[in-house]
Amino acid sequence: MSTITIEVPQSKEKLLISILQDLPYVNIKTGKTKTPEKTVSKEKQKILDGIRQGFKEAKLIEEGKLEAIPYDEFMKELRDEK
Repeated sequence: MSTITIEVPQSKEKLLISILQDLPYVNIKTGKTKTPEKTVSKEKQKILDGIRQGFKEAKLIEEGKLEAIPYDEFMKELRDEK
């Protein structure tokens, strides 16, 4: 297993840790003895849910259980959501 040190602004620490904790292959060790609070705003929760969904879809694509969409179609979909 490799060790990576990441320096982030304290204001972004909770968000980053909450994203990384959902990855089964990541073991987080912080300099703090207390786990960050799990309360996040609705906006942040929506972003986190989208990221989690993206990881799930990427895993399904790697496993061949979901078909990836072409880049052009993906970009069109992103533009249409704005």
